[in-house]
Amino acid sequence: SELFISANIDPRFRGAVLAARSPENKVEIEEAFFETLSLGKGATLKGGRFFSGMGYWNAVHPHAWDFTDPSLVQRAFLGKNYGDDGVQLRWVAPLPVFVQLGAELGRGKDFAGMGEVERNTNGKSSEAFFAKVGGDIGASNSWQLGASHLRQRTTNTGVPMFDYNDLQPSLTG
Repeated sequence: SELFISANIDPRFRGAVLAARSPENKVEIEEAFFETLSLGKGATLKGGRFFSGMGYWNAVHPHAWDFTDPSLVQRAFLGKNYGDDGVQLRWVAPLPVFVQLGAELGRGKDFAGMGEVERNTNGKSSEAFFAKVGGDIGASNSWQLGASHLRQRTTNTGVPMFDYNDLQPSLTG
């Protein structure tokens, strides 16, 4: 079971919380974030706990993947969804095709692809970058091509422990 609450806080911000009941009957907060609505020039800032904007399906909850499976790269390296506590800055270019650039700084609380492993970290231990280009094909189909990069560090040495790079085209209809 999930409970999703989303509302505009004022003309400049919106907030959202997604709480889910686990099979062990624990309530877990999957997402809890604020997002700007009026930074202008196509920019958006998000902060809190959220699913990363990397890849095509990562920011979408698995129960909303109607008739679709995640890519092999996402399943192998990220599991179902990769999320973290942090900030995200996205920019959508004012062009006739969809062009989006984004960057994220996260706490690195989980190693990507390792599920419920909790790391005791504070500060910036992960960073992600993504770029997406897309457009429409007729009235009911679209295309998107993107590239993503995720890097995580250990807290002791600062040495990269995980690098995820993804380049995947996607057609939807």
